[in-house]
Amino acid sequence: MISMDITTLELGAYRANCYIIYNSETKRAIVIDPGDESHLIINKCDELQLVPEVILLTHGHFDHMMGAKSLADSLGIQIYAGLFEKEILADPSLNCAETYDYDVKLTEAKWLNDNDKLEVAGFNIKVIATPGHTIGCLSYYFEEENVLFTGDTIFKGTYGTTTLPTGHLPTLIDSIRLKIFTLPGHTCVYPGHGLPTTISVEIQENMITKAWA
Repeated sequence: MISMDITTLELGAYRANCYIIYNSETKRAIVIDPGDESHLIINKCDELQLVPEVILLTHGHFDHMMGAKSLADSLGIQIYAGLFEKEILADPSLNCAETYDYDVKLTEAKWLNDNDKLEVAGFNIKVIATPGHTIGCLSYYFEEENVLFTGDTIFKGTYGTTTLPTGHLPTLIDSIRLKIFTLPGHTCVYPGHGLPTTISVEIQENMITKAWA
């Protein structure tokens, strides 16, 4: 196992968390959810002397992917996203950009499925489908490092809305109960907004437990 460092940038008008995951010795890096302001991501990577290798998207809402294409083009790297998120990424009315007078779409990516395995920047990553907030939401599990990136599926103390296109509360509940809460309790959870938490804390304190009570 190599050591993992994580830098968090809150980007865009909606302060979505963009994560830069890297090893400080090798300088190889991964960017998760570049929601906006790709120049700030590039500046931070330059400051830390990092070499990003891929962009991973947890889901297709514009505030999590608006900076992805410009970042990928600037760095010459590949974007990865969930196969079932393909339509949302490509349609501003579904990815909610249109609601806020943005015209944001993403049509090119390497498409991922549940249980896919990635080996990037020296890290082994398991792709976990966690639909409910949107139909194609993914979480990225770094099992050796005990770290999970969940996008807007779950937050510290609460969970993602299901009122946006393709959202579905029973599906979200199943994703959290069967996919997230079955991971080891010491797993650190990095959500799409707000502060990190752990699986054990959320099992005890997350509001989602009231939704299935």
